[in-house]
Amino acid sequence: MDYLFFVVFAILCSKLKQFLLLTPLLFWYFFKNNKNKCNLIFRYAFIFAIIFVYSFARYEINMPKSVSKGIVYEKNDQASGNYKYYVINGPIRRSVIFSKNSKIEEGDYVIYKGENKEFNENSMPYLFNEKDYYNGMGINGKVIKADIKKLGNSFLKPIINLKIETYNRFKKLLNDDALFISSGVVLRIKEDSIIYDKMQFLGLAHILSTSGLHVAIIYGFIFLLLGFIENHKIRTIISCIFIWIYGLMLFFPPSLLRAIIMISIIELGKIYMPNTSRLDAFWIAFGVSLIVSPYFLFNAGFLLSYICVYGILVIAPELRKNIINKTFFKEMLNVNISIIIATFPVVLYFFNRFNILTFVWNMIFVPVFSVYINLSFLLFLVAKLPIVSTIIAFILNTMANIINYALSLSSIKYLNLIFPSPNIIGIILYYSALLIYLNREYLRLNFYKESRRIFVILCSIFVIAVSFTRDKDFVQFLDVGQGDSSLLHINGKNYLVDTGGSSINPNKDNVAKNILEPYLIKNGFRNIEAVFISHFDIDHCGALRDLEDINIKYILSDHHPKEKFSNFSDRDMKVVKETGILKPQMIPLGNEYYINPIEYEKLSDENNSSFVFTLNKNKINYVLYTGDIEKEGEKNLMNNNIRSYILKVAHHGSKSGTTEEFVKKVSPKYSVISVGRNNVYGHPNNEILKRLEENSQVFRTDRDGLITFYPDTLEIYTFNGYNGYLSMSLFIILLVATCFVLKKGMKNDGLY
Repeated sequence: MDYLFFVVFAILCSKLKQFLLLTPLLFWYFFKNNKNKCNLIFRYAFIFAIIFVYSFARYEINMPKSVSKGIVYEKNDQASGNYKYYVINGPIRRSVIFSKNSKIEEGDYVIYKGENKEFNENSMPYLFNEKDYYNGMGINGKVIKADIKKLGNSFLKPIINLKIETYNRFKKLLNDDALFISSGVVLRIKEDSIIYDKMQFLGLAHILSTSGLHVAIIYGFIFLLLGFIENHKIRTIISCIFIWIYGLMLFFPPSLLRAIIMISIIELGKIYMPNTSRLDAFWIAFGVSLIVSPYFLFNAGFLLSYICVYGILVIAPELRKNIINKTFFKEMLNVNISIIIATFPVVLYFFNRFNILTFVWNMIFVPVFSVYINLSFLLFLVAKLPIVSTIIAFILNTMANIINYALSLSSIKYLNLIFPSPNIIGIILYYSALLIYLNREYLRLNFYKESRRIFVILCSIFVIAVSFTRDKDFVQFLDVGQGDSSLLHINGKNYLVDTGGSSINPNKDNVAKNILEPYLIKNGFRNIEAVFISHFDIDHCGALRDLEDINIKYILSDHHPKEKFSNFSDRDMKVVKETGILKPQMIPLGNEYYINPIEYEKLSDENNSSFVFTLNKNKINYVLYTGDIEKEGEKNLMNNNIRSYILKVAHHGSKSGTTEEFVKKVSPKYSVISVGRNNVYGHPNNEILKRLEENSQVFRTDRDGLITFYPDTLEIYTFNGYNGYLSMSLFIILLVATCFVLKKGMKNDGLY
């Protein structure tokens, strides 16, 4: 276990360099608490160094070449007209290739030439990180605009052809719902489907993840079919070979790799190592998986797969001790509750939704799906037998229709609770409490001896939690691409100024669903007191209509849109009609903050009708919000008190506004430009940028990501520059201080 701990720690250090601060303390601790000190520490250091260098080199140095060869192991169509190919370039190098060539198929040996492209990283906390996503799948890099050509068939082609052939047979025999479920559970081919949305809503999406249940079923089928072989050892070995071939056909997703390793160890262990337990197989599979691809550690499917199994192997036996009159139903309930307990904070961290009847749905649907999966694998094995395959297909089609209907009846919206993503402190507290429960018998026997230690640990965690969760007033300028949105968190309440929205491709670039709503939910800002709309261009308010899971109390502006400039459809106009019209008066926000609308002569166009206002406290202008006001509108503002600490630059830094006279009148210390990366408009304009830099410090959402201003301290932080390093360093310092207190104040008996 110590060796596995150092493997995990080395991977964390290669990804999160702040953890390197802990290495001296860690090695000092092991040195002080082991008899065979030098030899053991040398081994630990060697393992740490090897895994650290291997992980760092694989994902930070070993980047794909713009011209290379490889084997295509997966192909996906893209809505943009591109095709996405996953390619193996070598033993530890994989790439994702984007090309318009549609003729390449899975299993082809190809050569390609394109442009190396760095993965996008999230610019606001908790949002999608493309680099983490692909690295977590073992992908090193990305090549775009690739010219890709087939050189021949790879050694994987026969196995992949079996997968494609099976899918085509499924497509002929099964209806849409049955095809989606069967191809998902057997072949790991997943397409957009309403039935998947329903399963995800009920917390049943894990059923479609090819893992332990599926591998156990196919292993059982193969073992049964090999019944004519009398030698048990040979049957077991051949069955294991088949599940490894099956894994190769799907190219070993993390959960499937775990299941195959565990089942192989357990079944072969019965023959060669009878004392091998399921927990031993679990830890071996965990270590092997991380050596195969270290950054699996940051893959949601990998984490949930192992945590689920840990819940079954460790938590379920503890809960089972409390069950009287054990029955099959109670055991099923016990396993489901154990899985929920084990995965709860991780599920919330990634998905933010929890159905309060998840364990009930699992009790109802998992047995049904188990039968369905068995039949799907049977169809997979007998697909070439016309009569048998037709009968099985009829049963699967009927079952899929019933399942879809039952899922529809069960999808009751108010049963689905939405939570913010727990931070690291919350997760530590949760698993600390779980650890105390699992060690309750030991602690009960040693209560007086250990109560002091537990008290110190909990107090230390509490101090850290308080340090990280103090509720401060702040203003955030959100990175919503080529648009505008700002979040005000004042006196514990949340306000939005504009929502962003894509005016170029609103269907593809859904700002509400991809950026704004996830950010608000994950960070605990789901309840919005009011949305202030500066004006009614799509890039300022287009996302408003799609914020379905955000609770908005008021929608406010100082005008309705000029009809010919609105860009709104009939459906969108419902939002406009619900908008309250503000009179030019101060709007209190709490803690002595208020919104102060600025009166000026508005012009006929929408930009120069923008709702312009300041965020004030004690008659001090902290932020001047300017919408998309242009030169003509700026002239009409000059007679007002617009001097402000921060200027939210109008119209994304366009040359149509931000005159020199206006900037000098505002005299900001900071200027903030909300603008999209590599936008087609060329924003911000270089002349405007130079003017702002001569008069203030300039921040841009396309480069700095999330920009956060604390009015109480007049400090401003950026996500890409600041990026949580200070918080993580503070956390590590407090963690080290806690360990020091434990070391000095308590006996060192090895419990913790």
